[in-house]
Amino acid sequence: MAEHKIQDMTGRVACIALAVWGAVVAPGARAQSTAEAWPERRAGQRPLATVDPLLAEPGWLVIESGAGYAHDREIPAVGLRGNVLRVPELTLRLSVARRVELRVDTGYEVLFVHDRREAPLSAELDYEGEASSDIRDPVVSTLVRVRDETGGAPAFGLKIATRLPVASNQSGLGLDTTDFFLALLAAKDAAGVRWVANLGLGILEVPTAVTSQNDVLTYGFSVSRAIGSRIAVGAGVDGHVDLSGQVHPGTEDTSVARLGGRFGAGASTIDAALLIGLTDVDAPIGITIGVTRAFRVFEGS
Repeated sequence: MAEHKIQDMTGRVACIALAVWGAVVAPGARAQSTAEAWPERRAGQRPLATVDPLLAEPGWLVIESGAGYAHDREIPAVGLRGNVLRVPELTLRLSVARRVELRVDTGYEVLFVHDRREAPLSAELDYEGEASSDIRDPVVSTLVRVRDETGGAPAFGLKIATRLPVASNQSGLGLDTTDFFLALLAAKDAAGVRWVANLGLGILEVPTAVTSQNDVLTYGFSVSRAIGSRIAVGAGVDGHVDLSGQVHPGTEDTSVARLGGRFGAGASTIDAALLIGLTDVDAPIGITIGVTRAFRVFEGS
């Protein structure tokens, strides 16, 4: 128990420190407006969840930090239901070559429990009071742009990702599983609108059966439109669907719709979105707000 508390506090401090560094300290490292390093038309990023194959020039680090709230989320594998506060939501993106980006998505979240029942992993729970907290399982990804966009054809890319088991099942916010994802990314400008689509496969480890996995179809689709030089609005949906015909606890179907916008303000881009859950395990309503900054960390070739 004491060891978990130490790890929990360490994760919280690390996430908050990275978010503060991105928002306050790092501007001394040659900050440039996100619109210059990461074209504003590319609104398929935060606050939307679809991934655009359009990458920045080599040498740029993009830090996306924010906060989110989800009302009445259910976690069937551990039998918990409650409201979730995510502070920070954190994404680090480093363009290491003209066609390659490294990315880490993580953060910290607190679940305010208002309902608890028996479930396959409920015996593993070990937290105090009416709230549980933990670092979010980090997703480590490599993005590769395969084809540039042309006048008549979209840009294509690949995303290869692994979700690592950092959050503990004692908190109810982690399942101690390792998941793998491979997705095809596509994007195109047409009629003044940016269209982005993601389609792929996920291999989800079943937390209640050590030797079992659940194969899912992952998807995402978004549209966005610039309004002037600083504002963009967009909408999208993303999630995954079971392919095996037998859904196991912890691998349930999920789908979330997002409606939001972003505003360029100097060297930062500020964003906000409304989140609407479309399955029983998703929070029916939520919000997210955030800020994005881009920094030159090395000279690309």
